[in-house]
Amino acid sequence: MITLLKMPALFLGMLAVFCCLGSFFIRENRYESGHLGETVLFGFIAYYFLFELISVPMMVLGAKLHLLAWVWAAVVAVLVIASICLHLGMWREWGKRSGGFWRGKTAAFYVMLVLIGIQLYFVAALQENGSADAAYYVGSVTTNLATDSISSFDPYTGKALDFFNIRYVFSMYPAANAVLCRLTGLHPLVVTKVILCMMTVVLSYLVYAQIGKALLKEKQMVWVLLCFISVVNLNFHTIFSNASFLLTRGYEGKAVLCNIILPFLFYLGLRMYQEKNGKRVWLLFFMTGVAAIDLTMSSMMTVPVAMSAVILPNLVRKKRWGQSRLYLLAVLPCVLVLGIYLLGVRGILQIPVVR
Repeated sequence: MITLLKMPALFLGMLAVFCCLGSFFIRENRYESGHLGETVLFGFIAYYFLFELISVPMMVLGAKLHLLAWVWAAVVAVLVIASICLHLGMWREWGKRSGGFWRGKTAAFYVMLVLIGIQLYFVAALQENGSADAAYYVGSVTTNLATDSISSFDPYTGKALDFFNIRYVFSMYPAANAVLCRLTGLHPLVVTKVILCMMTVVLSYLVYAQIGKALLKEKQMVWVLLCFISVVNLNFHTIFSNASFLLTRGYEGKAVLCNIILPFLFYLGLRMYQEKNGKRVWLLFFMTGVAAIDLTMSSMMTVPVAMSAVILPNLVRKKRWGQSRLYLLAVLPCVLVLGIYLLGVRGILQIPVVR
């Protein structure tokens, strides 16, 4: 019974934390936003951006998982309290505007809710996946908890590592999930295969909703777009599709990459295209690159390509060649990680485990 109460509490609590972090980012950087979904997405990026900055040094220095958990809890608590103190008026304004949210909604809106609800039920109760990647993600969380360490043991064998696995060294997503387990007492399978899978579904559709609002003049058509995407996701399952990752492997970093990060980069490209100067999105591009590495090392090649695809056409169109430096800065985290990875796989660079 306690577990059943903790599960929705953690799910809603994470959304609340994302909202607080997103609100802080929006207000402090004068980034205007009238959409709660956009705020949650910004907070999601900020959450994993900050976790990467804090967890990687602690891992390299040999810190214990329980110390990381309490440090991270303290950082999040301070930011949430600061957000509440600074942005209460903004939230009240949102609350007043949300009073008429349910008015005038078309049938497509309610069909969309049903379709997304079916996907949430599927990933929480019905999906099964026993791939090697699945074993790594769940095993890594479990191993970190059992050993009170951060990526210091092989999750497949339990063997103590002399050097960090260069393939996963900067991907701190399992450590972030282990921190959630440590703070809440929930089992790794519950956190990864239920809560995080549902979170991936919700955030992916929030991204698509923001893309729809940016592209479609008739806002009610956004719900039709989400219905169409839902039907595609429910019926398009191949090993290479993001739909398969969304509904069967939503707790893996690659699932978050293809269903949240890459669509979010496309959304940032739209914002850059639609804004007169586009300067407001550069910090988001940089933070997204760091957060993507935190989620999965696959981002080191995919994210720079995606950023280039949405940034460079905007620079050419607007003839803002001076912003090329900002573009290089945005892709720099992924390029640096790629360089370290290539040195690691060739045996030139190894990062020792400190105990």
